[in-house]
Amino acid sequence: AGFNFSLSTKIKDCPQDPNLKCLFFGEESINALRLFTNGYNFYTPTHSIVYHLWNRKDFLRKGVWRDLFKDDKLKKLLINLENKSKLAVQQILNGIENNDNINIYGLGLGKQRTLKQYQQFCGINFKNKTITDNARFGGIKEKERESLFEEFQQNKLMDLISSFQT
Repeated sequence: AGFNFSLSTKIKDCPQDPNLKCLFFGEESINALRLFTNGYNFYTPTHSIVYHLWNRKDFLRKGVWRDLFKDDKLKKLLINLENKSKLAVQQILNGIENNDNINIYGLGLGKQRTLKQYQQFCGINFKNKTITDNARFGGIKEKERESLFEEFQQNKLMDLISSFQT
């Protein structure tokens, strides 16, 4: 998912986990973690070169697999598979080891790097639900953020409006 490319050896080294069925939200996070722990590095363009169409009502998005969830015969099964997959992803991201009680993990993580190293690399602690400023702002230096991010522009506007009220 997302925009990524690599050598075809990635498919052999770190294939999609077939046990994570019907997974939509969480797919990018678990794939990135699995790739990282299997020794893959990430590089990001400095400018946007593609975008993602998120308008689900657009005519270009008709017939996607998520439409199967609307089928009364399949809905219960698909939601159950999706929930199992989400639980597995949450547990892996939170560092919970596989055990006999929750035997839902599939391919799991690699051995070349750890979850802790990934969290340090990406700036996200999944268990504590925290994100570093560096991750939040995509590595943009603090002095450059004000001119690049809308929230800082909104803060300036609110400060300006407030100054008229005093």
